[in-house]
Order: sequence, then C-alpha cells, then structure tokens
Amino acid sequence: FPYSKLSDEKGVKLKVGKAWPEILNQMETMVNHTANETEYKNASKMVVYATHDSLLAPLVHSLGYKITTFMPFASTLLLELSLPDNLDTDDASQELTVKAIFNNEVITLEGCAENCPFADFKNIVEKTYEGVDVEK
Repeated sequence: FPYSKLSDEKGVKLKVGKAWPEILNQMETMVNHTANETEYKNASKMVVYATHDSLLAPLVHSLGYKITTFMPFASTLLLELSLPDNLDTDDASQELTVKAIFNNEVITLEGCAENCPFADFKNIVEKTYEGVDVEK
C-alpha cells in the first residue's frame, strides 16, 4: 500500500497540522468579507496551493476519503467555498458552504451533505489536527 502511514493517526495529524490551518485561514478571510460588498469584491476569489502526494494524500485522507492506490499524476483537491444562490446580505442566517472534490469526485464529509456549512467543515477539519502544535 503506497500510503501505509495514513493509518498512523499521529503521523497524519503532523502532516496536515500546518496545511489545514493555513487553508482555513484563507477561507475564513473570504467568509468575513462576504458581509461587506466592497470588501467581497476586493477579496481573493481563488487561492492555489501546489504540493506533492506526500501532503495531498493525508489531506484527502483526513476528509474521510480512502486512498487505496498511488494517486494519479496531477491529482487535485478542490475546496469550493460557495455563497447561497439567492444571497441576501441582510439575512445573517445564510451561510457559506464548502464542497470538497478530489479528482472530480465529490467527497461527502461525515455528518455533512455534499455542500457542508462552513462552520461544520471547519469543525471537522480542526479535529484532524487536534492536539498538534501548529506553531512548531
């Protein structure tokens, strides 16, 4: 099995412990800008990270996707942060959602629908590196 260390929970936490906080930070920046139309228009709409399979595999695994073979060349993990179709800036109950897509296959996170509310996505992801000092 090419990624046998994925069964080592501590190893996975160490691998994703710096990546997930950075990704969540970028997403939270966008979430915070949706309340202000001017800030939203000026905020980054896309952030691209490039990495090797040695980090991509633990990230995908931490979302609950089971990897059984080597990843294909140029594998891709997309995290779509979406606004509701009928966004009403006066309605604070409208929440952004996240859809995780690995190599064109939607990953349904445990306890979430295909489009997972951002707060739920954040809670799920934070558990994947819980107890890891991300500052080291």
